[in-house]
Amino acid sequence: MVTQEALPLGDYHTQPDRYQARLQVIKLYAQGWEKISISRFLHVSRPTVEAWLKRFATEHFAGLRDKSSAPKAPARKGWLPLMIEVYH
Repeated sequence: MVTQEALPLGDYHTQPDRYQARLQVIKLYAQGWEKISISRFLHVSRPTVEAWLKRFATEHFAGLRDKSSAPKAPARKGWLPLMIEVYH
């Protein structure tokens, strides 16, 4: 007989460590939980759960870390003067 490990208390947003909360998503999915059940249990959207699972599948544990949503490309500082020159 397989016993289930203790479930975390609270939802995703009350967890102090987001990495551990995302790891919990992976563990629940590995135990056979459906994505919709995980999303309802942790109070996150189903697309978010799917995104974390996809990131884990491609990047493994590194995919569970926080990622910056800032643009990766540098700002185009010369764009406005060029547009003004073309306009005139």
